[in-house]
Amino acid sequence: MTAAQMATALKREVGVVRRDGRELLANLQARNRAHAITRAWQYQILTADQVIAWLR
Repeated sequence: MTAAQMATALKREVGVVRRDGRELLANLQARNRAHAITRAWQYQILTADQVIAWLR
């Protein structure tokens, strides 16, 4: 999803979603969104059950 799509789905301002995304990347020391997923998996923040639920 784009930041605008996430903001609409979450009923939040686009700027807030973008800010939170930047903070998440910084906290995970990730270079991009795909790298953030990898880092979250490495830190065991993201679980297999969550991924399976998202894919359904």
